[in-house]
Amino acid sequence: MAQLVLDAAAIQLAMQKLSGQPIFAGPDGNLLEPGIIDLADDGETSDARWQPGDRRTKFLTLSAEACRDVVFHSEHLLSASARARAIRALVVPACNFVDVTVQLLATLNGAEQRKMRESWPKGDQQTYREAAKRLKKKHSKGPLRAARNKIGAHLDAEAYERPVRVELKDVLGAIGDSLIAFFLALNHESNSFAWIRSLGAAPDTELQVVETMNSYPVAARWLTDSDGRVIDVGILQLAADPRVELQRDALSAVAVYNKLAVLEGAAIPEIRIDMHQGSGEIPRNVRLASASR
Repeated sequence: MAQLVLDAAAIQLAMQKLSGQPIFAGPDGNLLEPGIIDLADDGETSDARWQPGDRRTKFLTLSAEACRDVVFHSEHLLSASARARAIRALVVPACNFVDVTVQLLATLNGAEQRKMRESWPKGDQQTYREAAKRLKKKHSKGPLRAARNKIGAHLDAEAYERPVRVELKDVLGAIGDSLIAFFLALNHESNSFAWIRSLGAAPDTELQVVETMNSYPVAARWLTDSDGRVIDVGILQLAADPRVELQRDALSAVAVYNKLAVLEGAAIPEIRIDMHQGSGEIPRNVRLASASR
């Protein structure tokens, strides 16, 4: 993973060298868009992609990973004959989604992010709070967790004497609230998240080239030693917001969730999203309807 030590000296150097400098377009005049690392990738191209640059952004990307897992494991739920086993197979991905989303929301509970949410539509603010409450008080400790511990993460011999039952509504309810919270978490301002990627060694040197993005739409290039200490500052480039890719994962998972919500035994409402594009690439004023449980 790329390393970068942004100490006071590095910040001062950046201020001196980048002040008044032009901001360049990405390749072919387009926005820089390297994509985001995929944990299922073979690793050959992962270094050139954006990686989370701080703890909060790690949980953001892990929530997107959880979305992909939910989509992958949900296919068999559409078959009535395979549904009982498919529900059990989805217990671990659903529980993982709950866990990483709860941790993501905890990192977004500082004064700065709470202030950001004050500009959201009132409905989104309420939906965000209610989903967060259900995740912590209901899904983290309820039937889903019991099923995960007994028959999901491993096979417990005591499951025969003390069977654990998990219903479709328990699994989908947890997934739905995780999706709602994750989708709305993406609407925090871009400077809430940090991205970093490695471009390898600079030509004819042992210095490493590292790029960071801390506020859409500008990415900065740095030259560092092998320990990530800044030696020089490069250029500024226009870059696409990495969260757009994560939002696509969320939308795919919402589409799958809505297909499952109408199944017999689901007993949960669909999630409906009205997309209203704002000034950035991430849609603002997103309204989630029919999300109450």
